[in-house]
Amino acid sequence: MKLGKVAELVGARLAGDPDYEVSSVASLEDAGPSDVSFLADRKFLRHLKDTEAGAVVLHPSLADSSAAAGKNLLLADEPNPTFSRVAALFAPPPPTYEPGVHESAVVHPSAEVDPSAHVGPLCVVGEGARVGAGTVLAALVYLGPGVVVGGDCVLHPGVVVREHCRIGDRVVLHAGAVIGSDGFGYETVDGEHRKIPQTGNVVVEDDVEIGSCTCVDRARFASTVIGRGTKIDNLVQVAHNVVLGPGCLLAAQVGISGSARFGKGVVAAGQVGVNPHVRVGDRAVLSGKSGITKDVPPGVIVSGFPPALHSEFLRREVAVKKLPALLDRVRELEERIAKLEGKHEDDS
Repeated sequence: MKLGKVAELVGARLAGDPDYEVSSVASLEDAGPSDVSFLADRKFLRHLKDTEAGAVVLHPSLADSSAAAGKNLLLADEPNPTFSRVAALFAPPPPTYEPGVHESAVVHPSAEVDPSAHVGPLCVVGEGARVGAGTVLAALVYLGPGVVVGGDCVLHPGVVVREHCRIGDRVVLHAGAVIGSDGFGYETVDGEHRKIPQTGNVVVEDDVEIGSCTCVDRARFASTVIGRGTKIDNLVQVAHNVVLGPGCLLAAQVGISGSARFGKGVVAAGQVGVNPHVRVGDRAVLSGKSGITKDVPPGVIVSGFPPALHSEFLRREVAVKKLPALLDRVRELEERIAKLEGKHEDDS
């Protein structure tokens, strides 16, 4: 595709040869003459200088840098989303799913499947379950009794949604996600761990995306709730009766204990752990590997374990790095004091 056409389709301004042909996208380091790449951050300008990319999506403020000299540039105020549109031009077509129920699928007679939905090979749709218009159940999806799945959802292969859970509209569940497993609830009596019945469900609201092998447990009673527009990475554990507000972001290996509550727009970076019943305020940010043992106010960034405001955490880390030198200094002072005390005793 000619660069002039690419610029027109993605809404960028071309500084370069409109007839130059490109056919793919790649990183600055890996790109060749037929690839389009991008630079979103000034600190990576060194990679721009050496790239062999045929064209680069770039913010206009960087166009006059020496590293950009002689290169075809697609100038955009928002390079990252613009590059995503470029990538979409060259991406292979997504899978297509024809409406209907595959002959190997098992659909209970009382289940309701919209005629425009797709139910793939070896799927199971349980008693009283409902599947909305335009929804795709890829191969091996299991919907338990009483499950409701809204419209225009995509449930990738191997997804499990257990009994009585509710999935909103435009939800994406990636391969191997499990919605509605029993919560981890036991009572120890006379040395034996006795299971506490988990009789609630999970409610996944509209426009949620949940990654592969993520587990969202059903509530002990009432509902575990994933708020509208929340995006969850792979390998995340959401325990029983957790409530996530709208627009949260959870990165890989986050673990949220039972009955914790997140406000709207909370960000939990990789490997964050959250204690039971903790409340996290709107738009708080939990830094990677943090252990959240107490409530977090709205709008703050917390880090570390025990958790602290990020600025305090950084000061704490700097202090820890100074400890070896401080210990050496303390030993030196102790030796000097001991010598002075010995001299004082001799003089007396």
